[in-house]
Amino acid sequence: MIIRINRFCICISLILYFNIFVPFDSQAESLKEEKYYTIMVDNNKEFSKIKKIISKYNSKVVYEVQELYILQIKGSESDVQKIKKNLKYL
Repeated sequence: MIIRINRFCICISLILYFNIFVPFDSQAESLKEEKYYTIMVDNNKEFSKIKKIISKYNSKVVYEVQELYILQIKGSESDVQKIKKNLKYL
């Protein structure tokens, strides 16, 4: 009987520990997680402009095809949203 009570107390303690002291904030984690985004622009002038804007933020250009005006960048969702606010064509 005492062993069952001790096991029960240990189980309850572990459940409370993980619920109180180990936060599960999936939204904050997803904002920090870096992902790949592909951007296509209309002309060479916009292509140069967007590269400058991307370099201002924590994102980086991973791959580019200048002939097709395509960029692939790696960055967090929040950084890409900031870039998007500065561009009408993203």
